[in-house]
Order: sequence, then C-alpha cells, then structure tokens
Amino acid sequence: MITFGVIEPGRFYTPRRGAYALILTEADDLLVIDQRGEIILPGGGLDPGETEDVALKREMIEETGHAIEVGARICEAREFTYETSYESHFDKICVFFRAVLGDKVAEPIEDDHEMVWMPRRQAAERLSKGSQRWAATQMV
Repeated sequence: MITFGVIEPGRFYTPRRGAYALILTEADDLLVIDQRGEIILPGGGLDPGETEDVALKREMIEETGHAIEVGARICEAREFTYETSYESHFDKICVFFRAVLGDKVAEPIEDDHEMVWMPRRQAAERLSKGSQRWAATQMV
C-alpha cells in the first residue's frame, strides 16, 4: 500500500480508517471541500460499527447536506498525519470511492465546509493531504 506522511519519533498515531469521495463532472471537475482554506475531499473517519459506504454517506450529508451514490472503490492509501481539529496524530487508512452527487437532503452540520468544483488537475495539486492528491490522479 502506498504511504504518505512522516512518522515523528516519540509520537503515538491513533489508527483510523476513513472513506473519501471522488466525484467528477463530465468536464473532469472534481468536487472538493474548502475548510477554512484547507482543500480536502468529502469524507472522513468511520465511526464504530460503520461500513465505508455508510460512513461516506454520513460524512457527505454532514459536510455538504447532499446525498451521494457510492460507486466503485478506486484506491487505498495510508497516511500519517496530524489533524488540527482533533489535536491528535493519526495513522489513517484512506479508501477512495467513485461517487455521484445526489440531491441536497439537509442543511450541512459543518458550516465551515464549502463545496467547490475544481479542475481535477488543479485539485490534484491543491488538495491538502498527500493521499488525496494521489487519489485524484488514480481515476481513469
């Protein structure tokens, strides 16, 4: 499995599995989230007992208010990272899925998440996480 990030000596990294959506338009624009200037893919960590597709659907509604149809698994990567919102280090197993954006079904819970359509090539350069930059290049 391809790995991103650097392990800092003396740090504990909490294992965490996450699911992320790769949602493309016909014009090859990728849906990303602008979270106070940090560009990320929609998705996030699995809650206890959740499957990847259930977690991804939940995260999408929390972040954007939109439903999604989860499609094929595209790729998987490991990333060692520090998450400022949790003030913790994580050993993340990130699974990336092709998805289709559905209707808006609720108001987003996370009001600091703004949906942005970005040319995929630009997104592959601007995404904040190495695993997400790589995943954006893996779709055919």
